[in-house]
Amino acid sequence: MKSFCCHAPLVFTPILRPQVWGGRRLAALHKRLPPAGLFGESWEISPLNAAESRVADGAFAGQTLSAVWTAGLARQTGHPACCSFPWLVKWLDIDDWLSVQVHPNAEQSLRWLGHECPKAEAWVVVHAEPSARVYAGFHTGITAADVSRAIHHGRLQECLHTIVPRAGDCFSLPAGVVHAAGGGLLLAEIQQPSDATFRLYDWDRTGPDGQRRPLHVREAMDCIAWPARPIQPTLPQPLATPSAAAAGERLLSTPPFEIDRFRVRDIWADDTERLAVWMVLEGAVNLEWAEGSREQTANSRALPRGATVLVPAGIGPVRWQPHDASATLLRVRLPAA
Repeated sequence: MKSFCCHAPLVFTPILRPQVWGGRRLAALHKRLPPAGLFGESWEISPLNAAESRVADGAFAGQTLSAVWTAGLARQTGHPACCSFPWLVKWLDIDDWLSVQVHPNAEQSLRWLGHECPKAEAWVVVHAEPSARVYAGFHTGITAADVSRAIHHGRLQECLHTIVPRAGDCFSLPAGVVHAAGGGLLLAEIQQPSDATFRLYDWDRTGPDGQRRPLHVREAMDCIAWPARPIQPTLPQPLATPSAAAAGERLLSTPPFEIDRFRVRDIWADDTERLAVWMVLEGAVNLEWAEGSREQTANSRALPRGATVLVPAGIGPVRWQPHDASATLLRVRLPAA
C-alpha cells in the first residue's frame, strides 16, 4: 500500500469468538451472531497476527490494521513513543464464568512464552445481572502458600476478593493481578495487545469436546504480584469539558491506556490531538468530521450502541451528535507524552 494520510475515522469488521463461558448478549451491541453457539468476545480492533482486524468499509476496505498502520496511520498517533498499535479492544459477554487467571508482565512473558507480550487490561461494566460477580485480587493477608493450599483442596474461590459489579464500574487489572468474572456480564475491555493468559482454576467444567481446558498453575503462581491485595472499582474523576453539551470523567490513567467516559447530550466537538478509540456504551450517535485539509467536505457516520471507531490524530475536530436525549461514549488514548 502506498504511503497516505488518513483523513477519516476507521471502523473495523468485528471478529466474533466463541467461548465456553460466553452467551448471546453481544447481539444487544448489534453484533451479527450466527444462529447458534455461545460467543464471549467481539474483537473490535486487534493487531494480533492470529486474528488481525480489517477495515470494514471506505477507501481502505479490506486492508489489515498492520497495512494501514505501516502505510501512514503510525504517523498519526500524536504520541512520539507509539511505534505499534497499542491495544486490543473488545466487547465481552461473560454469561458463565471466566477462568480464574493472571497475565504476565514483559519479563515473565519472555521467560514462559519466549517473547515479550505483557498484558494489562481494564474492564468497563456495560450491563450486570443481579447474579454477576467480579473477582479481582485476593483478600488482604492471603499469601502464596495460602493460594497453593486452596488450589490443592479445590477452594481457591475462598481466597478471591469478590465484588458485586454495577453498570458503569471500571476495573484496572494490571499484569500480576488474579481475576475472574461471570454470572451475566457485558463488558468493554481494553488491553495491551497480547493473548497471554495463565489459568489457575476453570471451575471444573468441560468444553464442547468433553475435555477440561488446560491449567497453568506453575506459570500463574510465578506471575502473581505479591503481596496481593483486593482490587476495587476505580474512582472516576470529573473532566473539564469546554461545552455543556457533554460531561466527562476519567476512569483510569495508566501507562498502557487512558480511559475517559462522556455523556453527550447535544452536539459536542472533541479535538484529535492524539489517536483515540471510541466505543458507544449506550444510545446511538452521529460522528461528523471534515474530509481533507481544507475542511471543505463534511462527512458523517451513524454509530449504534456497540460500535467502535478509531479516530486518527490530526484530522481536525470531530463532532458527536446523540440520536436521542443522550449517548454514553468511552474514549481510549495513550496518556499525554
